[in-house]
Amino acid sequence: MKINDNFHDSLGGIGEARLKDADNKFITNKAYYISQYDAEIFYMDTNIGKILKYIKTTGHFNDWLIILISDHGESLGEDEYFFDHGYEISEGSVKVLFIIKFPEQNKGVLRDEFVSICDIYHTIVDLLGFKKFVIPSDSYGKSLLSKNNLVKIFKKRNRVIMLNNSPYHEKEKEKLFGCIWNRYKLIWNLTNNEKKLYSLAGQETLVGKYNKSKKRLINKMSRFIMDFFIGKDEIQFGNIEQLKSLGYI
Repeated sequence: MKINDNFHDSLGGIGEARLKDADNKFITNKAYYISQYDAEIFYMDTNIGKILKYIKTTGHFNDWLIILISDHGESLGEDEYFFDHGYEISEGSVKVLFIIKFPEQNKGVLRDEFVSICDIYHTIVDLLGFKKFVIPSDSYGKSLLSKNNLVKIFKKRNRVIMLNNSPYHEKEKEKLFGCIWNRYKLIWNLTNNEKKLYSLAGQETLVGKYNKSKKRLINKMSRFIMDFFIGKDEIQFGNIEQLKSLGYI
């Protein structure tokens, strides 16, 4: 796949930093940039492995709580947005690495429940026994520990995961809110009031037609978004009058 030669419009975060080949020409092959990103991941994995190997040599590996987390993913062409993060809330940007090794845990398990990076703080203070002292009542995250087995089993729960972008380092300036619920994701562009429903069964797929049940789902997820973000700083960006006209506030 070739990327538009007008790289200011087509390359998002790469911009003027786009690489050149031996002939001093800009490299416009999308696969090349993805391969460089994969190499960066491999480099990070290798060095994390060295750290874990060193911890094991100390003889105290079982005493450690180890959390590996990424604050964001990267857009690699989804919705024609290349090599950046923050503006889009597609799966490539919001579905991130999240690995926890609890003390005395010797066997790993892969879980498919929805979790949030906001859960890290709650999980740590729960493990330390400080939960009732330092968790605000209106805090968003949840502890991932189970009451009957504090270090090995995650709680199973149907989660509603809330998302929003940070557009102000980009030229677009559009404000996007998202809601993940029951294997669906709603992305609501409050700048133009456009809503898009995606299925998360397998790869993220845009739902093309909305029947009555899908319309009810969109309304329900919209309510989750409004209930969560109203009154928070994220909602204060000039759309208040529009939201009032829609009957949401």
